[in-house]
Amino acid sequence: MKDILEADAYLVLLLPEPVSIEIVNLRKKYDQLLAKLPVEITVSGSSGTGPIKAGQNVKKIIDAVDNIVDQIFSFEFNFLKMNQFPGTNIYYLEPEQRNNFDKIHHLLESINIEHHPIQYPYNPHCSIHSTGNLSSNDKSILAERISREKVKVNQLALIEFSYPPFICNILKVWTLK
Repeated sequence: MKDILEADAYLVLLLPEPVSIEIVNLRKKYDQLLAKLPVEITVSGSSGTGPIKAGQNVKKIIDAVDNIVDQIFSFEFNFLKMNQFPGTNIYYLEPEQRNNFDKIHHLLESINIEHHPIQYPYNPHCSIHSTGNLSSNDKSILAERISREKVKVNQLALIEFSYPPFICNILKVWTLK
C-alpha cells in the first residue's frame, strides 16, 4: 500500500452486478471516459464535501474510516430517474431512497481528513455521461434504460483518481455488515 495520496481521493459505495454491468454498458455507449471508472455513488469527496486532498497519509485515512465503518450498514435502494446537473453535461442516475446515502455522508464528514472546499450540497448520484451534449433521443433512451431493480450496497471503497492522465486506483475496500 502506498504511504501518501498522490492524487485526490473519494470514499464511494461500489454498486454490485448486475446493475454495475448495465451502467458500464451505458457508459461505454455514451461516455468512454466514465466507462473506465468503478460504478459507484460517492459518499465523501464529490458534492457536499470536496475531493479528499492529495498529499495526506493513506493509512491515516484508512484508520479514520476503520474507526467508524462498523456504524455503516449494507442497504438496498433503487434508482428513481435520470437527471442532469444544471449548467453541465453531467447526466446521472438518482437514487429514490437517499436517506442511507445522507447518513453515510454525514458520518464520513465527521472524520478527520482534509477535503477541498466545494460549493454544492450533497447529492447522491451515479454518473452516466459527462462529456459533450446528448441528443433528446439519447436522453430518452437513457431514461428508459434505468434499472428499477433493487440494488444492495455492501462495499465502501477509498479510490484515488487523477485526470489527466486518467488513472483510478482502489486503495481499500470495506465490506459492510
